[in-house]
Amino acid sequence: MQLTVQELLIDAMSLIGATAIDETPTTSELNLGLRVANMMIDRWSSMPLMLRSTDTLSFVANPGQAVYSIGEYGADINSKKPIKVFSGFVRDQGKVDYPLDIVDKSVYDSLQDKDISTGRPTMLIYDPMGTEQWTPYGNIILYYTPDQTYTVYFDCTRDVCEFEDLEDTVDFEPIYYEALKYGIAVRLFRHFHAVSVPIPADLLKMEADTLRAIYSMNNRTILSASDFPQRGGKYNVYTDQGY
Repeated sequence: MQLTVQELLIDAMSLIGATAIDETPTTSELNLGLRVANMMIDRWSSMPLMLRSTDTLSFVANPGQAVYSIGEYGADINSKKPIKVFSGFVRDQGKVDYPLDIVDKSVYDSLQDKDISTGRPTMLIYDPMGTEQWTPYGNIILYYTPDQTYTVYFDCTRDVCEFEDLEDTVDFEPIYYEALKYGIAVRLFRHFHAVSVPIPADLLKMEADTLRAIYSMNNRTILSASDFPQRGGKYNVYTDQGY
């Protein structure tokens, strides 16, 4: 099943009695629904368990260049600015892959030889460079500075894209459809009903149930890693067992 944004808003508005079933809302009402939907999606972006997947990006690292800007407007890496980078690796010209340690910029800043050391990069640092509104790009920094051409791959989380147009196709996974519909309905309710009219309990329950289903799907067991000499492993903090 695929829905357009307009179809999603029509369903949400009919749930709260703003329109009859299959009745097309006015242009003003649809634009209101679009704004409310995008505000909700922006909020979801700050909730890790609402994000189903991450993105894997790559770029070519050039000899002698340690810093690469990332953004949608004239950056070295043409991509939406990440929220966080959490893993990565480099591939040399012989197609051999080497892991990258993802370290905080404060660690990078403390390195005394960062401007003079060259070699195969062993660390990747992501500097978001401020908020999206003020700085629409971030910086990917490599240490060591590449001594030859490498391909860098990294996994990151990014903001969920807003809906741009009422005719856009909703490209979330199907399990998100109910969460979108009921979330939008709850947020639109007060625009069409007086403060004295309570939001129906069944509507609130459906919103909570759909969010809970997504949380459960996206939840991952927390593992901690150990680096004891000659032995590495992971420890499950819930089961008290190592791997």
